Amino acid sequence: MTEAITGLDLVEWQLRVSAGERLPDDWCSIVPHGHAIEARVYAENPARDYLPSVGRIKHLRWPDAEVGLRIDTGVAEGDEISSHYDPLIAKVIAHADSRDAAVARLERALGELRVAGVTTNAAFVGRILATPSFRNADLSTRLLEREPGLERPSQEAREYLRQAGALWLVTQVPPGGRSPWETREGWRLNLSPTQTLWLRDGEELVGVEVAITGDRRYTVGHGAGQRTVAVESGGADEMRLIADGRSVGVQAFVDGRCIHVWSQGDDATFEVAEPEGADPVEATLAGAWLHHYRAPS
Repeated sequence: MTEAITGLDLVEWQLRVSAGERLPDDWCSIVPHGHAIEARVYAENPARDYLPSVGRIKHLRWPDAEVGLRIDTGVAEGDEISSHYDPLIAKVIAHADSRDAAVARLERALGELRVAGVTTNAAFVGRILATPSFRNADLSTRLLEREPGLERPSQEAREYLRQAGALWLVTQVPPGGRSPWETREGWRLNLSPTQTLWLRDGEELVGVEVAITGDRRYTVGHGAGQRTVAVESGGADEMRLIADGRSVGVQAFVDGRCIHVWSQGDDATFEVAEPEGADPVEATLAGAWLHHYRAPS
């Protein structure tokens, strides 16, 4: 952070001084410029008492490059996070003219970071940055006591991620033939094509009902929690959802039977629970016929 606000490379100067050079005479007159803030992204699980998360990084996407953003890292996709070493993945440093702008830049960068295969604290740090206490610089070692529940997404955010994951899987299903007996889209006579995807969320088993109501339009959820969503596909691993007058980006990564979902700074991993042995897209295909199936145990 010092380098960001002074323009000096402190490590370079440490080496130069070690080699016998003197610090410049105007060293004490250096004027800092702007504000810088750093977040350390660790492979750890805040929701499990910050236990280290070990395993192989199966998917890694860094934030978009921009002026005022620096990422220091020594890991790459495919690397393994071991219990024998510090689980630091990266240091993300944001610099801007004001504290608010630097915080906003860092929050945006953490929201764009994509890591699957291990759990990270990136979303947790992003939620801290968004709290009134942090925004107002009302800081102390008791911040997490004053702002409880930051270790995991809110229940509303969790439900949204489940729905987004289910919608992503449904949109990945290849279209069927013209006959209702050939299609795999949950066709039902005189009713909206509907299917229920069973997702295992930690210890919880959740059925997410998805109904096709039009061209790339869906109803997702249950009862009062239902929402009508339009889906705009943006690529192989991303899409945009339009609901309640808002357009929201969603990214997803499938690893075996698991789907990892990122949206609005939060992320979660779900396992497709039915049918056993199928990968997520195959399970979604089969799920078209399971809308009256009992919840798997």
